[in-house]
Amino acid sequence: MDPTADSPTKTASLPRMVVADDDTFVRTMLATHLASWFDCVGVGGDAMDAVALVEAHRPDVVVLDVEMPEGGAMFATSTIRERSPETAIVILSGDGAASTQLALRDAGATSYLHKDIDPRLLGQEIETAIAIHRRSASAVGVERAESFS
Repeated sequence: MDPTADSPTKTASLPRMVVADDDTFVRTMLATHLASWFDCVGVGGDAMDAVALVEAHRPDVVVLDVEMPEGGAMFATSTIRERSPETAIVILSGDGAASTQLALRDAGATSYLHKDIDPRLLGQEIETAIAIHRRSASAVGVERAESFS
């Protein structure tokens, strides 16, 4: 049995990722744990860091905590969605309130995952979010192109 069967092949170009969480341990562990799935191009500790890192690196995905200094995930999500529409936004939080999830999805989050997710599934869930975001962005692009013809 191939021990890397659950992660992308090492020869493939890995999707680029930014992680933002105000807990140093959490953001370090996320970047380390997901290294076989993603090329972590930046880590930050607040919403402003997240926005700046996404603008600088244009990653495929940004993983955000809900409660962070400088505006939290709500500010980061709406700003990133506006400035980097090609970036999938994954919320990873301990806050499971439906109202928070709905507000963040309305602000542009692609996916909302709870921090108690099985670590073996986290990479797959983030990859799924990237794929969903790309499909929805393509569909919106097609609709926009059709509306101009």
